[in-house]
Amino acid sequence: MRWDFSVMGAKAYVLQLSKNVRRSNEQKNKNGEITGLAPLGYENYIDERGKHFVRQKQPDATIIRKCYEMYSLGRASVAEIQHYANMIGLRTRKGAPISVNTMHFILENPFYYGEMKTKRGLMPHVYQPLVSKELWDMCQEQKAIRAGQFLR
Repeated sequence: MRWDFSVMGAKAYVLQLSKNVRRSNEQKNKNGEITGLAPLGYENYIDERGKHFVRQKQPDATIIRKCYEMYSLGRASVAEIQHYANMIGLRTRKGAPISVNTMHFILENPFYYGEMKTKRGLMPHVYQPLVSKELWDMCQEQKAIRAGQFLR
């Protein structure tokens, strides 16, 4: 019987801990803070007050901004942009060259213009954007144009 009470107490503790973590993550998202790893071009760090934050990581941020600018012109494919990024040194967190799928993800990620994807949908974040919303929209238009060309 004592064992059963101990197990019940442990289960209650784990459930409460899970709820607290979920509530904490939701509050961070409402405040515009990311709860996981920063996307490529950004880095997680701890500021002088011990608070976790995200900042742009150079030279990756500059390379990604240039990739957006090149793709928005409509003269290069995602594969060509990916090849360019690899040639000038853009790498994953593990140091590997980025793939075409990763470049697709970068060009579709709203975090780069100032919004982050959460379970509740898109929410604005507090971090410095890499690209403007207009440039991001131009890239989405180019992706739609290219997708339409392949559907014909």
